[in-house]
Amino acid sequence: MCDLVQPSCSQCRRANQTCVGYRDQLDLVFRDQTDLVAYKVQQASSNVAKPPKRAAPTRHGVLARTEPLEHVKAAVTLAKPLPVSYVDQAAGFFFKTYDSEAAESVKSVYKYLPYLYNAFQVSALSSVITALGLAGLSRFGNAPDMMSFATWHYHTALRQIRTDLQDPVAVKTDQTLLSVYLLGLYETNTCSTIQSMKAWCNHVNGAIVLLQLRGEQQMHTEIGRRLFVQLRIQIQLHCITNRIPVPSIVHKLNKACWSAANVEQATAYTRFLDFVASFCELRASLATASSPVVSAKAIPQAVSLANDLEYWAGTLSSNLLDYLGSHCYRDLCSAVFHNNYRMLLILVHWLILSQIAVQDRCTALDQAQIQKSRASTLSMISGICGSVSYHISLCSPDPRQPCIAAVNAIMWPLFVAGDANLCPQRTRAWIVHQLKALGLKTGVRQALVLADITSQGREITDLLMVEESAARVVDLWEDDF
Repeated sequence: MCDLVQPSCSQCRRANQTCVGYRDQLDLVFRDQTDLVAYKVQQASSNVAKPPKRAAPTRHGVLARTEPLEHVKAAVTLAKPLPVSYVDQAAGFFFKTYDSEAAESVKSVYKYLPYLYNAFQVSALSSVITALGLAGLSRFGNAPDMMSFATWHYHTALRQIRTDLQDPVAVKTDQTLLSVYLLGLYETNTCSTIQSMKAWCNHVNGAIVLLQLRGEQQMHTEIGRRLFVQLRIQIQLHCITNRIPVPSIVHKLNKACWSAANVEQATAYTRFLDFVASFCELRASLATASSPVVSAKAIPQAVSLANDLEYWAGTLSSNLLDYLGSHCYRDLCSAVFHNNYRMLLILVHWLILSQIAVQDRCTALDQAQIQKSRASTLSMISGICGSVSYHISLCSPDPRQPCIAAVNAIMWPLFVAGDANLCPQRTRAWIVHQLKALGLKTGVRQALVLADITSQGREITDLLMVEESAARVVDLWEDDF
């Protein structure tokens, strides 16, 4: 604050600078020059009478116009638009894309992002949002150079996350867990090699560690429950893909995440995760000890699991499934529920068939089970393929507004359907084409990698090298605690 001391103010004397004087108080008075500017614009194109008088300020600085503006025919616009930084453009693209997803139950966690983004301007969350936005702009804005900026912000977010992991308070916050989830989403959207798939697995493992640290109290808030719901599907896919059991913390949180206001839905999702966990545990045990004796014991367990899963699906009410027939669904959440069920049933029957195949002899009971498993698998493949048109319908005709949730919801069920041994070759080729089309249309590049794996008939678990990848994840996340 200038003290107006003559001949030099105290601020200038302390800074050892020459005092240039004081601002004229008349400069602080607002003047309305709209008429004068409008006149100059008109004068440049035609002969106009004398300009209107300049507006005179009142004693209190309030604008006082001396003549009306009825004679002004054209609007006066700025010569240049205000510049917008690439960070703001990236944030705008991100919020536009992820705030317009198809189903409230799927996109619900994103409604908290604008508040968290504004509250933590310099954070891992803001960095990964910028990275996701730039990755999208590089694809849909025809600006490939932005991808290098996206990569830089992604690695900045990784460094900031590592700093947060060393803080006992920051490591348990919602924004840290959400940042890790979005880091996995970045890998999903930019995935180009199997190495990116490993990075996605790393982030899912990291999220599991954070869930463990946060404990059951995270289920006491709405954002905590929605974050878990968002992560739960990723964790299921991660466990199925890597042939590992579902972590116990996921079971514990799953039972506490839904409010009593939706008991039917809570019961259904909890039961479905139980089926997923049973399959993952059975598959993991076979991966560590495979022999005809072990297989003989596993077959009845797998058959029982398949029967229980099919019976359970038949008991669900139409209010929960919201299936309208002919592969029409009320919303994306309903489609996700159906396809997750179909995907799991394909995997269970694949497990049954693979274990029967290693037996020394095939009984009549085994033959009957083979026929049943084949018929059920083909039916589930048909159901998943039939739902593709619904997911495509959710994507906007405008390629700049992709429905990321729709692609994320269908690409893994499609991959499992195409990867099944019983999938007809023609159907597999169609699935590969759909995965490529969806990946190119929406920029979810993980779909392109899954298409490549499907077309080559490769085993994703072997490609991921589970043991080596998991060891690196443990070192990365647990060294900080």
